[in-house]
Amino acid sequence: MNSSSRSPAQRYQDLQQALAQGWNTWDTRSMCSQVLLPQGLALMLSFREYRRSQCLRNPLMAPMSKDLSIQPGIRTRDGSYTEMILRWQKMKLRIQSAHALDDETTLLMRVEALEDDPLHAGSLILELAYLWQRPGYSCVEQGRLTAVQDGQRIQVYVDGTQEEELWTQATGPHQVFSLATPLLLSASASGAAVQVEEQIEGQRQCCLQELQAAGANQDLVDGLHCGLYWNTIYEPVKQRVCTPVSRRWSCKGGGYSLFCWDTYFAAFMASESDFELAVANLVEITRESEGLGFVPNCAHRTFASRDRSQPCVGAMILRELYRRSSERWLCELLFEELLTWNRWWMEARSHGDELCWGSNAYEPRVGNPWESNGVHDRFGAALESGLDNSPLYDDIPFNPETHMLELADVGLMSLYVLDCEALADLASVLGRKEEALELQQRAARVGTALKKLWHEETGVFLNRRTDTGSFSPRIAPTNLYALLSGVCEEEQVERMLEDVLFHPEKLGGDWLLPSISRDDPAFADQDYWRGRIWAPMTFLVYLGLRRVNAREACRRLAENAASLFLKDWRRQRCIYENYCAIRGEGGEVHNADPFYHWGALLAVVALMEEGHLADPFPYGDFSL
Repeated sequence: MNSSSRSPAQRYQDLQQALAQGWNTWDTRSMCSQVLLPQGLALMLSFREYRRSQCLRNPLMAPMSKDLSIQPGIRTRDGSYTEMILRWQKMKLRIQSAHALDDETTLLMRVEALEDDPLHAGSLILELAYLWQRPGYSCVEQGRLTAVQDGQRIQVYVDGTQEEELWTQATGPHQVFSLATPLLLSASASGAAVQVEEQIEGQRQCCLQELQAAGANQDLVDGLHCGLYWNTIYEPVKQRVCTPVSRRWSCKGGGYSLFCWDTYFAAFMASESDFELAVANLVEITRESEGLGFVPNCAHRTFASRDRSQPCVGAMILRELYRRSSERWLCELLFEELLTWNRWWMEARSHGDELCWGSNAYEPRVGNPWESNGVHDRFGAALESGLDNSPLYDDIPFNPETHMLELADVGLMSLYVLDCEALADLASVLGRKEEALELQQRAARVGTALKKLWHEETGVFLNRRTDTGSFSPRIAPTNLYALLSGVCEEEQVERMLEDVLFHPEKLGGDWLLPSISRDDPAFADQDYWRGRIWAPMTFLVYLGLRRVNAREACRRLAENAASLFLKDWRRQRCIYENYCAIRGEGGEVHNADPFYHWGALLAVVALMEEGHLADPFPYGDFSL
């Protein structure tokens, strides 16, 4: 059937089915296990060491851990090749996987101990099971792990020394093999694979060639791909492939954790190389708005934040995906939900034509602490901003009658103007003239209100108290989001760049951009949004600079972003949730996730500046 004859919903279903195929690291719980889709068959790798008699199941990257570290290696999105280095106790292992060159349903693996000390060699525990209540069973048959589904048998062939180890913590059919020598594995329905090492190396070379095509940008592309693909999972409840911020967050969320603007940014990051994955993330986070009227701050397996949303960046990402693909069906699929969200901001968060962050009361459904902590109070409203503990909101009163902070927010209003403009463009693509006019008028109203937040003495747009009318003196990168709105005059742009962006006592300095001004008392905290560097802020400010055609400023910011990202990536292959604005590194605190995908927005900024991404956010004018 011609794809153009299928509805947008059907086309998206086809896209998801195409993504969820073959062997890949789909299981949220472990970075070492492989799952075959659509069957749902998992080959799970666990480890046994004898120095302390411990077992390691479901290894994930952990911050500041002395006993466990995972160094994610190069990989493809479809799982045709992956590699990693796992360090645990005294063990150091290299784990490679690949699809057979002539059969993507055959999984090949090589597990090698990189330390020569036989006392610490340990064992590999292999388990085979069907996940997510998929039909089928596994057993040990004729000395091999075997899975049976609908009469088809998949068997695991291992070239290695099997051990009689009974203490494994495994709960189903399993086998144990010594790690004293390299292990070669194949899982197939057609018999043992031949030339396993050669085939794995062949897939590795294909992966390397793709990266090498990026030339001088190879390390940036490698980091971007790893941050996305190692965090991409199959989520069985809604039967979807998506990219949560990190596997650790998904485990804490009961299976998955999708955050609003995080996932929209993941969609744009994926568009660099994988349009289908970009669409999947864009659609799945937007669909979390069902029954709410807004895209929630967070959606976990067991609950969603029904009191608050997060920064409205969805429409601008959709517009960019449409710009690059001309896929009209995608606009048709998402326009109504994004329009409903856009209207919600004016209905739920407006003070005249100004906008404020907020949080509404609601009755808990599952008893999760976050259904009551930070709900309908100042902290809940700060969470809606996406900036959690930002000092921007420390002293701002929360009005329980309006459900909002008493603060007209430059960042929110700027992003909202951009949201209106992007949706108006998409409405025109769809022939929705009435909605396009509605959105253009709303953009003009909020834009006019935003202009009034210019503070001549400071040289930047400032947040203003809605209860007292006084300006808030605190400055963050969000104050520069006005660059995105199209309301800035040329003289204002010059002032913002000189007096704020590159001023060494404001947002300038060796490492850009701190999440609060360097002369703010909270900067020294370097705790989460209190002074640390966050990639989404850098990304949005960079886009603002593109819009006002500040090319030299774009270059300076992009070069700094590349240096910051590559410092930890080249040293330890970590992509941090946030970075220290003093030392320019991310791993010195416990609450910076070491493999959080949006840290790679720093790489995206650098790649955009290098022209590696095709025509995103064109200089001077973002309209279609």
